[in-house]
Amino acid sequence: MNNKIITERTETPHSETHVETTEPVWEITTFKLVRVSASDKAYTNGVQQIKFKVELAFNDKLTGKPGVPTETELASLTIAFTDESRRLPPDTGTATGWMTSPGVASAEDTTYDKGYLAHPAGTGHLKAAYPGPASSPHSSVFRYFHVANRGGAAQRMSLCAYVECDDGWKYLTNGKRFDDEGVEHVADHDSREDVEGVTPETWAIDSYPWERDILSGDEGGSESRSQPDYNPDSVHRYTLSFRDPRGIVIGIRSMVVSPGGMIQWHDKVQGEHRACFTGYAQPGSTRLIWDGAVPVGMTALPTLPSADEKQGVIVLVGRQNIAYESGKPNGPLTLTTTDWYGNTNTLKVRFKGTLGEGRWTLVLYR
Repeated sequence: MNNKIITERTETPHSETHVETTEPVWEITTFKLVRVSASDKAYTNGVQQIKFKVELAFNDKLTGKPGVPTETELASLTIAFTDESRRLPPDTGTATGWMTSPGVASAEDTTYDKGYLAHPAGTGHLKAAYPGPASSPHSSVFRYFHVANRGGAAQRMSLCAYVECDDGWKYLTNGKRFDDEGVEHVADHDSREDVEGVTPETWAIDSYPWERDILSGDEGGSESRSQPDYNPDSVHRYTLSFRDPRGIVIGIRSMVVSPGGMIQWHDKVQGEHRACFTGYAQPGSTRLIWDGAVPVGMTALPTLPSADEKQGVIVLVGRQNIAYESGKPNGPLTLTTTDWYGNTNTLKVRFKGTLGEGRWTLVLYR
């Protein structure tokens, strides 16, 4: 803001020290922080976010007209800690505790939205119905922020909005403003929002629906058939999801499987050809991933007919043409799952038994 700055000399009470400060150019008319998200809580996993809106309007004292912030002033608009008047650190992927994204001008801008669901609990109050840019009578500017907590304390914290004018004055919605010398002054604008960090939970195994359906073949491969040398290429699909404490299935967003597959033969002897092996697919994907260390025989590998963005998939493939080999991956599989709240939990999958029919059933456990 290239306005002339008027300076004045002031003397502090009971002191001969003179401090030269600038008369503020801004006269703020509107300065608000509003929580947009339905919940004031966030798991301290660094990816679940709380969305906020900041509204700012001011008059330029030099012109007597509504002011327009410079790009520098807009860039300074952010979220701060109420008690400390300190700005939240930027969410760069390495910050800890409470942190914030840069501001964006539109509520529909998802540049800094990590896409996870809001926390299922909160205060329930929601004050997002303030006038938007089209209806504001104060020539307001708006910015939207996404706040997250990575590894911070599980406690409540008060936040406010922060902006710095080009003349050096800093304004917050905690009832404070600071001149260009850092001296604190009382301000009229008091608009605060509480947030609460919640320690990520380790969910019980029954929070993970584990369901099987048969894509091809039958319940137990060819062993129930009259022709034992028949290769039905039986394929069983196991889907893994997540049910939150309210009983709502919100699902798995991503899943890392290690090793990428495992295999088990009917018997662990030379000459055995009856085997079951596994592969997996990420939530929302029909692309099956196979472990190169697991023998799969000469028959074409199966494909998935559909995908669900809330479900990870483990497929169990039964064949009768895979010659026994010792030392191949036999499990268990370790599944590192991240649910749609952003919490990561580790599960395991194994064959039900080590010999015979045990290879036809996969068991989910911790």
